[in-house]
Amino acid sequence: MILFQQICTMFLLMAVGFILFRTGKITEAGSKQMSFLVLYLSTPMLILESMLTPFDKQRLVDGVWVLLLYSLITVLSILVARLFCQKNKLAQFGIVYSNVGFMGIPLVRSLLGSEAVFYISLVNVVTTVFCWTYGLYLMTGSWKNISLRQIILNPCLLAVAAGLLGFIWGVRFPQPVSQAISALGNLNTGLAMILLGIYICQTKVGTLLTQKNVWIVCLSRLLVIPMLGAALLRFCPISNTLRLVLLIGACTPSAGLLPMLAQQFDQDYEFGSGVVGITTVLSLMTMPFCLSLSGFLV
Repeated sequence: MILFQQICTMFLLMAVGFILFRTGKITEAGSKQMSFLVLYLSTPMLILESMLTPFDKQRLVDGVWVLLLYSLITVLSILVARLFCQKNKLAQFGIVYSNVGFMGIPLVRSLLGSEAVFYISLVNVVTTVFCWTYGLYLMTGSWKNISLRQIILNPCLLAVAAGLLGFIWGVRFPQPVSQAISALGNLNTGLAMILLGIYICQTKVGTLLTQKNVWIVCLSRLLVIPMLGAALLRFCPISNTLRLVLLIGACTPSAGLLPMLAQQFDQDYEFGSGVVGITTVLSLMTMPFCLSLSGFLV
């Protein structure tokens, strides 16, 4: 019930973005600026805030479990993508990479509180590393475009690194700094959902729904991978909180980076934008279904 209410709230926020873009109140240039704010400011600040908590050895052990298990889920996703969409690299990208930053982090924060953002942030680390390595390979067909510097300097990874150091060493910021970080982090949910609504508004739904690859991406990303993830997590000695965090990461729609990278590397940007839009809308139904079916619904 809580999950359903939260997804309804997110849907309403996305509807705001849809209407603002459709009525011309936010332009494509404005949406790019919003995307910058989410990727480079509000999400890193939310991650940093969530990780600057008192050191706890069990929390650190749980974090290692999250990194290992979500890496395994990502490898499973790669195998599923290669099995079902071997010839379409964009479709493979849409299957493998989930929208953890835009949708997973706000959802986990709303369902489980700020403390659980620590774990979903580590899920985002795994997604980011795989995205800027294997993901770039899918976009370009070559390993030559992979830049270690680009991975290391990713704002979310920098926030995780700073947060982990602060977590281990017990670093605390002065109250004005902490309040500023919290205020910037609080922008994440609203901005991210409005931006997703803008993506949906740009989607040519009628044309895309006739494409076989779109449906393969939707079924794989939203049903097959969450079910495989749930089966894997059943046998792991971790808490239900960790299971729920990991499964939410696996359930989220295709990554918002898909159309951005497709545009950058002269790929089919409209297909990428459409996949993000359609999987986002469908995830409003599939996420509660997968979580309840798996017995992790809170």
